[in-house]
Amino acid sequence: MKFYTEADIILFFLNAAGTVLSDGERKNFEKLSKVNENIIFVLNKIDAAENIPYLVKYIEDNTKNNFKVVPISSKTGENIDTLRSIILDTVKKKKKIFYSRSL
Repeated sequence: MKFYTEADIILFFLNAAGTVLSDGERKNFEKLSKVNENIIFVLNKIDAAENIPYLVKYIEDNTKNNFKVVPISSKTGENIDTLRSIILDTVKKKKKIFYSRSL
């Protein structure tokens, strides 16, 4: 848990072609969200799934809309640039908050 506590960002991968937010995934998410709120849900394998907007909304609804959900396909590369941008923006914001607190 130490690594999760100190991490700038946690990428929580979910399989869009499988059971999204299974009981095990929910339990892991609940543990992680208690020690680090910088979690980005990465909904992978969107090329092999249907109704991606429903899956994104399902994740958002079940995480109280407090976390970004980025649907991607590592196979086709779809939305990888979007994920990269969100990661960079999150790190920049975190550093900005850190620097303003240390002044």
